[in-house]
Amino acid sequence: MKTNFSLKNYSTFGVDAFCKNLYLPRSCAELVQILSTLDKTREKHKVIGNGSNILFYKKCKKTTIVCTRKMAKRITFKNGFVTFSASCTMADAFAYCLQKGLSGFEKLALIPGTIGGAVVGNAGCDGDEIFDRLVSIKVYHNSKVFTMKKEEVSRSYRDTFFKANPSYTILSAKFSLPECDKKALLSTFIFSREKRQEKQPFGKCGGSTFKNFSSVPAGKLIEKCALKGRRIGGACISFKHANFIINDKNASSKDIVRLIDLCKKSVKKKFNMTLKEEIEIF
Repeated sequence: MKTNFSLKNYSTFGVDAFCKNLYLPRSCAELVQILSTLDKTREKHKVIGNGSNILFYKKCKKTTIVCTRKMAKRITFKNGFVTFSASCTMADAFAYCLQKGLSGFEKLALIPGTIGGAVVGNAGCDGDEIFDRLVSIKVYHNSKVFTMKKEEVSRSYRDTFFKANPSYTILSAKFSLPECDKKALLSTFIFSREKRQEKQPFGKCGGSTFKNFSSVPAGKLIEKCALKGRRIGGACISFKHANFIINDKNASSKDIVRLIDLCKKSVKKKFNMTLKEEIEIF
């Protein structure tokens, strides 16, 4: 356990925020043991994976963070189903699928998060979503480990039951993945990667800042408010895609939050539409 630890390297935003304590379990068993202890002591805690969709801000200062990044990555194939441990990245999942000739992760591979985080946020890319091939999820809750079927998990666009119920921790997820020609898988992946590189910026960020509306992308609304390139402190709204806020000059969390507020107020004033964050501010 690390005390009063900087989370700068535990979020893709790369901001220098501090947490009360940090645990880095090495196995699923160790994770369950840590969570059980924290539950018994009633210590406020939060489980994170790759930190690709979270901005550490104020809440983390009084919270114990449990990060699954160092955990062993386990993949099993049994009776036609593939089970990935929650600590596996989306890239890990695709690499395995490409090796075995299984379809399901070729479009999701470039999402910079873990299986656990992707399930929590119902992550998706190019029309594919993590729940499309999901069968069941193994979870920890109230000192018990059990399995939930996909049908038991309420979900919507970039949202699930797990977001509203953070006391449930995902341990692994089982998928039904059809066989596919390896060349076709690789071709789809490369095409998706090229599309992503054309549209999305590089740099320290948390992915899409806001959820899209069914009628219009959030980035288009922000762009029409003439906010591309707007800077506060070390953070700026990307010139390439207005729904991305980049930490390019040692930004603080406050810099990014102020830009988020600016986008929300501007879009509300111009279009009378309310932007909702896709990232979590914690």
